[in-house]
Amino acid sequence: MPIVPVAHCELATYPAPQPGDVKDDCAGTHLGYLGGVALLSPDAARYGECRSGVTSMEAAYGPKGGNAGPLAQLPVLEDGQNLERNGLRCSAYNGGVACGNVSAGVGFFVSPERYELIQGPAGSSRNTRPEAPKTP
Repeated sequence: MPIVPVAHCELATYPAPQPGDVKDDCAGTHLGYLGGVALLSPDAARYGECRSGVTSMEAAYGPKGGNAGPLAQLPVLEDGQNLERNGLRCSAYNGGVACGNVSAGVGFFVSPERYELIQGPAGSSRNTRPEAPKTP
């Protein structure tokens, strides 16, 4: 059986997905496409998923990022640490996690405040960082 490398990241607190990033109709219901989950496959990065309820991390840590439940026992990638496996690399920095498949030019950055998706060979990205106010 072949191994398909993926990186799956869940957050306890997270931004809502932008309408242009929603690629699924949730089995025709158009309900339940929520943020909090980033997925990197060999050729694409996605944010959000069809679900009802909370992410596993939100259930374990609560909406304020508390420290309860079995997921609190998992090792955490500390700021500045990296993890690399099967051609994918994830790094913790700036209060979030960036994961990418450099050879395919795809990846994501996700944090409690924002997310960014990098897609395809041209490396086009979709950024949800709030715009800075313009000065007159």
